[in-house]
Amino acid sequence: SLAEFKSGHIPNAKNIPVDTISSKLSSLSSYKDSEILVYCASGGRSARASDILSKNGFSKVYNLSGGVYSYKGKLDKN
Repeated sequence: SLAEFKSGHIPNAKNIPVDTISSKLSSLSSYKDSEILVYCASGGRSARASDILSKNGFSKVYNLSGGVYSYKGKLDKN
């Protein structure tokens, strides 16, 4: 959610809710061959988002196991 994103996100992350990702595939097409790290708070929603991306030709999709709560790096807040 936007509130989760604003409370702390990995630097340079883009906030794309899983229920909107299918409608945004065309705008994301330039990233099809890029490494994409997908995450959410705990890993459940990002697993669904990763599956959608993979099934639509995104070849280097990684789901952050444990979500942002398990991320040890610096988080941006804004």
